[in-house]
Amino acid sequence: QQQQQQQQYQQQYPGPAPPPSAGSSSSVYPTSAPPMGMYGRGAPPPGGMMPGMGGQQGGYPPDADARSIDVQNLDQKALPRPGEDQARPNSNLSCDPKYLRLTVGALPQSVGLKQRFALPVGCIVRPMCPGDSVPTAQFGSSGIVRCRRCRTYINPFVQFIEGGRRYRCNVCSLPNDVPVDYFCALDENGVRRDVAERPELRSGTVEFLASAEYMVRPPMPPTYFFAFDVSQTAVRSGFLKSAIDTVRDCLDSMQSKSDRTRIGFITYDRSIHFYGFRSTSMGA
Repeated sequence: QQQQQQQQYQQQYPGPAPPPSAGSSSSVYPTSAPPMGMYGRGAPPPGGMMPGMGGQQGGYPPDADARSIDVQNLDQKALPRPGEDQARPNSNLSCDPKYLRLTVGALPQSVGLKQRFALPVGCIVRPMCPGDSVPTAQFGSSGIVRCRRCRTYINPFVQFIEGGRRYRCNVCSLPNDVPVDYFCALDENGVRRDVAERPELRSGTVEFLASAEYMVRPPMPPTYFFAFDVSQTAVRSGFLKSAIDTVRDCLDSMQSKSDRTRIGFITYDRSIHFYGFRSTSMGA
């Protein structure tokens, strides 16, 4: 019986078969996933996924030794990774990863998986990333429409109800009233008839213009502050000269963005040196 099981196992999973368990006359090998390292030379684990990621079946068993993974022959495309910049299906409703992305491409489905793998999860935010022009949302006199409980901005995933007079927040599910000047009737599918004219309802990357209610003080002027290493090592290596030349080439473009632009410098070696500039001395 054990020989038959070994033959069936090798047909399903090519490679050297493990020895039978001592003192066991029952089924020797699991039917859902073979033991660690039994996939044969160069063969990836079934399903092409790492163990336990996203609850996938057919991968390594949860208690497998990670040192047995054949890293050289591992398919790198099967590993979780941050989202690429290429367009994906239904990508218009989600934020472009150029502006906002997670540091992982898959999240554990349970607390146990999270504690076992200890994946560091972060978010990379680049609101001023150069690229295509981002559409701007226009809300009129009512201001930006947000959920009154969780303050979520209106987005393509909210659900309009009661003929368009209210909408249900997609984060906390609270029904909110639609401002009078933002109201639009719904079609037979429950979709606003002006959805093509509302970038905040059809795109995940939208520019919101802050109204006066978001400003507790006048807008701050653009400010650039530079710190230069003036130690002997930096001078001899040419690092200081390269840094100064780079900043000098950028001064005109910085000043052209606003006539209120402020620029400051400090230098440091074993101590910090501060400098005072007048606005009339910048042209010297």
